[in-house]
Amino acid sequence: MKKEVIWPEKITIGARELGIAPECMYSMTFHKDDKDIGKLYWDDGVMKFEGKLEESAKVFFDYLLGMLINPYVRTKLAKTETPMNKG
Repeated sequence: MKKEVIWPEKITIGARELGIAPECMYSMTFHKDDKDIGKLYWDDGVMKFEGKLEESAKVFFDYLLGMLINPYVRTKLAKTETPMNKG
């Protein structure tokens, strides 16, 4: 069963408020085991989500950790002088 999550109107932030041009309104689909489990998309200038929220969030943050954060930390650690890598 798909869930649709829409922020309450009082905190809804649309593309116009964020200064996002219509041509920059991308969507993001989350996959697990070769199946779509969630989608983050724009609908008439409002960002919405449909799908399995918790599973999609885990996929998204696992991606951030694996593809962005871990390489950044490794790069920073490699540049840091420690007794183990002292020249």
